[in-house]
Parts: sequence; C-alpha cells; structure tokens
Amino acid sequence: MTGDSTTLVSSTTDKAWNLISRDTDILLNSILLRRSSYGSMYMRVWHTISAATWLDNKTIMNLTLGTFTADKRSSATMPSYEYIAIKPDVSTCPSTASPSPSGLQHIGDNGSSIGGKMRMRRSDGADSNKVEIAQHSRPIQCTWNALAMLLFYKWHVRKEPLPDFRTDAWKNTPLFGTMVDSSMYDEYLARFCTEQYEEYVEAVKGKPQRHKRAHRST
Repeated sequence: MTGDSTTLVSSTTDKAWNLISRDTDILLNSILLRRSSYGSMYMRVWHTISAATWLDNKTIMNLTLGTFTADKRSSATMPSYEYIAIKPDVSTCPSTASPSPSGLQHIGDNGSSIGGKMRMRRSDGADSNKVEIAQHSRPIQCTWNALAMLLFYKWHVRKEPLPDFRTDAWKNTPLFGTMVDSSMYDEYLARFCTEQYEEYVEAVKGKPQRHKRAHRST
C-alpha cells in the first residue's frame, strides 16, 4: 500500500512527496481502526497529522498535549468552522509560500475551502509555524477522530494515569511514546500496510524522513 510519489523541484525540503489517494487513505485508516491496538492508534494519529499538515516526523513525534488548541474561524470567503490548531515549538514544514505539487488538499492564505475534505490552513506572521485542521467530512479520515480515539484508548482502555489538569504541567505531556516503548509498535500491521508501517517505525525511531506526506485531492 503506497501513495503516488513525485519529486518536489523547488521547496524548503529536498524530499519527494508521497501523495496519498482517497481510496488508499480510507483503506489504511480502516486497517488501523480494525486492528485497534495501541500501536495502530498511534500510527493512525501520525498518519493523519503528517498527511494533513505536512509536518516533519521529528516535529510530530515531539508534540505535547499543550501544542493542541481548539478555536473557530470565519471569513468573508468561507463559512464559519471550528478547527484544531497545532503549534509546535519548532516547525520544519514548508511555508504556504513554498511551491508544492499540484492536487494537494490545502487551504491557502485567502481562506479558499475545499468542500467536504480535510481542510488545513497555515497561519501567517507570529503564528507562521501554526497549522489549523478542520474536521473531515468522513470521520474515518479525520485527524480529530484519530486524536480522540488515541486519548480514549490511553485513559479508558489502558487506564493510564490522567495528567494533572489543575496546573499547566499537563501541557508538557508527550502525545507519543519513545522508540523503547514496545506499545508503539505492532508487527501485525506490517502484513497489510508494509510501506506505511515502515515509515511510521522510522518516525518513532527518529530516522531521517523519506517523504513529505500529503493527501491527493483526486
């Protein structure tokens, strides 16, 4: 299982882009949800965030609960919508001004929407390293859904201790585990989504990223 790869000629990254089709994305999310292991939940969050935001693996694997906020946006060119903002301390993803392959699902600086699909907007100015993710019309492809399923699994299925929300200390709680945390892996997945699982394992282990990942619009 793999997306179509194309080389990016001019950008802040010299990596090829792995453009993931809708059918591939739905199948991969279905496999990960059906498996319902801790590793598959983590892989689904990594997959949906990396494909929706174009953030590098190193940035994603260092996200904490405090890097996520919820808000609402509206403009003259599109209806009001709620979004989850991710603002890592350091972002290594391309800016909105960087050239990118055609056919990516993205909201640009003008706020133009792509109806019924994952919507991502990259902010400007002081918040230039912040990305905003709106809900997907298909829950199985939605980053919101993936995050909710992971946190439910952590705190209600595995019964991990809840962070202390009485202070700001919870904001430093890592979203992902580390390479020595065996629960981050699930070798069963290698049988059904080999290449995607290998990329996920490389991300967990902090190895160099092979591709920038994005949803293909067609």
